Amino acid sequence: MQRRVRALVFVTVFLDLVGFGLIIPLLPFYVESMGGTATTAGVLLALFSLAQLVASPVLGRLSDRVGRRPVILLSLLGNAISMALFAYSTHVQWLPWLFASRLLAGATAGNLAACQAAVADVTEEG
Repeated sequence: MQRRVRALVFVTVFLDLVGFGLIIPLLPFYVESMGGTATTAGVLLALFSLAQLVASPVLGRLSDRVGRRPVILLSLLGNAISMALFAYSTHVQWLPWLFASRLLAGATAGNLAACQAAVADVTEEG
């Protein structure tokens, strides 16, 4: 059981951070191609962090109530949707969709609280 929990947590954190790491270097170029400014790119980055700040305690509390796994899996689905929305927004060159994708990505990145709790659940005292 512990092995599956660790694998799920590892994959979740890996996908969150890889997605975040791939987006940051490219975001200014996408924003510029859509007619945005450097300030717009900064607001997009801040929006992600703000959404994560708000969603982390909510997802953490939800994982206490319904379990870690459903919350982590639901947030992985949300992360996949946000990446697809990001790709779509860059394809159609529409900045509001880019904002929506980053907001959803930040909200689903709040799953790190549930991942930390899952690790704490399977860690032995010592």
